[in-house]
Amino acid sequence: SCFAAFYQEHCQEDVCYHVMTAGTEKILDRCQSGKDDIGFVYVSEEQMPSFQYRLECGKLEFQELKRTKAYLYFGKEHPLAGKQSIEEIPRDQVRLVQCYEDEYTLGRNLMGNMEESPVSDMKISVITNSDYVMNELLRKTDLGNVSGGYLSREKESQGYPGYSLYGEEQPILFGCVTRQGEQPEGWAEHYLSYVKQRLQE
Repeated sequence: SCFAAFYQEHCQEDVCYHVMTAGTEKILDRCQSGKDDIGFVYVSEEQMPSFQYRLECGKLEFQELKRTKAYLYFGKEHPLAGKQSIEEIPRDQVRLVQCYEDEYTLGRNLMGNMEESPVSDMKISVITNSDYVMNELLRKTDLGNVSGGYLSREKESQGYPGYSLYGEEQPILFGCVTRQGEQPEGWAEHYLSYVKQRLQE
């Protein structure tokens, strides 16, 4: 929605944007190779040491833009969507649709600390790299999703109730990846500034 608003503001400009969605590792590869000028990723704070090492190996930098929390989301028609808190949700009845997994996938990390985890009894039923498929499944099925908190209230207003999994204990970092020592220029810089401004609203 942020990019759509940005495009609409500049739709008279003579420019062609390339906008890709991918897993974190693919985003890092694309930035490292110069295919993309900037990349936006979610990383859990717990993953930061290994993530930082990967960035250094690829001569990349990460700029934190916002902190959020880990949530379990349901579509508004989901039978468990009316609960007051995560404690009221029978975890062994929850099936999930998650983003395509790589080393830095949030769902994998959040579910990897099993035993004591609030998601330890949940089962992943679908893995996809498509936001469209993800949203359709949340809207029309009994699947949930574990991911970072929304950066705006838009999704919440569409009726995707979220349940905080860890409170403030395991923050999720949203930020921008760029090549080391290179500042985004031109439209990439313009869009990054726009994103930063929107995140403060």
